[in-house]
Amino acid sequence: MNTYNENLQETVNKTLADLLAQQNLLKSSQIANDYSLYYAQEAQISTDDALHDLNRVRDLNTQVNDLSELNENAVNTLLLSATMSNTDISTSTTNMATAAANVNIAAIAINALSSGIGSAFNSAYASMLGTDLYKHVQQANSLINEVANDAEEVSRWAMETSSKTSEVVTQAVLQQTADVKARIDGLLKITQAALDTSSAQVTAAKAAAATTVQQERQVEGEVQDINTQLDANRLAYDRTNRQLNLGLHIHVHHDSSLYVSFDGLPPSAPVFRAEKVIEGSIPAAAPVYFLTLLPQDQMATFSVEQAQQLFITKPEGTFQEVKATRGKPLKVALEVDVNNVRVKHGAPYVAYLYMEFSKQYRHFIGDFSDVLSSPSAPFTPAMHLPLATASTHETVAPLNDEGLLTTLHFTATGFKRELAGLEFRCILIEDDPKHRIGFMRSPDFPKAPIYFNVEIAQQVAPANYTTAERVAGSKPGKKKASDVISEDEVLEDIGESIAEGTVQHYTVEIDTTTTDNFGNLLRQGVSYRPYILTLVNSGNNEHSDAYISVLSDKLDSLKLESRTSSLR
Repeated sequence: MNTYNENLQETVNKTLADLLAQQNLLKSSQIANDYSLYYAQEAQISTDDALHDLNRVRDLNTQVNDLSELNENAVNTLLLSATMSNTDISTSTTNMATAAANVNIAAIAINALSSGIGSAFNSAYASMLGTDLYKHVQQANSLINEVANDAEEVSRWAMETSSKTSEVVTQAVLQQTADVKARIDGLLKITQAALDTSSAQVTAAKAAAATTVQQERQVEGEVQDINTQLDANRLAYDRTNRQLNLGLHIHVHHDSSLYVSFDGLPPSAPVFRAEKVIEGSIPAAAPVYFLTLLPQDQMATFSVEQAQQLFITKPEGTFQEVKATRGKPLKVALEVDVNNVRVKHGAPYVAYLYMEFSKQYRHFIGDFSDVLSSPSAPFTPAMHLPLATASTHETVAPLNDEGLLTTLHFTATGFKRELAGLEFRCILIEDDPKHRIGFMRSPDFPKAPIYFNVEIAQQVAPANYTTAERVAGSKPGKKKASDVISEDEVLEDIGESIAEGTVQHYTVEIDTTTTDNFGNLLRQGVSYRPYILTLVNSGNNEHSDAYISVLSDKLDSLKLESRTSSLR
């Protein structure tokens, strides 16, 4: 039969394990929801941009259609004028021909009359020269000759007028005007159809944009909900751990060193009302605490009996004596686990407190067994990689024949030994606020234009980031990186502080083929915020788990101009 202590220990272990299992599920859901929100914001940005572009197309189609309607009105007026002109000119041509013929007949008659009077004048000249009648005939002959000459001139003018009138080609003008009207009518149908299509597309895009906004807000709610659940779980675990497991917690420093914090047992035994029936006082427990590490995958089979056996032999470094910190983390130097196996960086561990009580106290309670705490929350010894910072000599490069738009410069502290697989990935995020109002941001990067963090940055497709190049002349590590390194070399790297390395300079070339984080080509006149993800590529370093990726937002925004780019 299990003792009370064993049952209590089992209950505490199960309670903490259940809380941690729930926490892991919540973390997985949190990461999934973060990705969902990231892609929901991408969808909203895409639909907003599409709606903006379609609005511009519709406005352009509206302007073109308005011009087509003006042309339609003008050609209708022109066709009416051409039709009226054709009718009037046809009538004028007939009338002018008739008038010319009549004038010609009149001229002929006047010429005949002139000939008769001329004959009479000849007779009068021969027989009545010098008489009054001769003078009258002579005057009449002069007048009729003048009239005959004017009649011939008028007849010539009438014929010319009739000829000119017949030369006016109103029928061809009417036909051409009709052809032009047919074409303008066709153009109007095309522009009207284009306007109807673009208007329908704008309506559909508005509906799609409204849908993506709703979906984005829904995912935001899911993210907030899972964050609330995770915070509640962590609070429950911390309180339970503090009450039932001495508040045991392991902190991993950015340089992979370990710090422990725990409250320890009460300094004195509780006062009981039945103390008077107890002979003497309760001896002090005077616990001595020993910290030890265990790989997480061995936690299920680890027991207090095993701990006692290992503690008896206690190889050097497996159990480190520690004192209660009362919430203040204390650095510990544990290089081996409880099995005397060297601690592997990048692998998950749990920590235990092995408690040894005074002999007097154990004799008093009648139990000479030592006590093993419940395991701490899992932790992974790993080193944070260097964070990229803005360079003091950022320059602007003009557009050249190779399509280079600009070059970003930044610095990062290196290692004494060149680290295999170390990469600095530059990710550009559009920083245009006109479509980004109300977006939820990650607590880790609240100034980001969208919801963005390290986990999301690690999932950005290779085509959507640019790997930085180290500037020639920057001093690399003294030891060259090899494709395969040993665990001892990893420990050597981990043991050296990043601050001991030299500052190295890196550049990122931005050209006409560079895309943003969503795969869109960079646009002129739009601001972009650079983020530098530092990681160790697992394909080039099998010990990449020993390093923790970091994301830097320390570089200034980038804005591409028409022929140059500027950093603002």
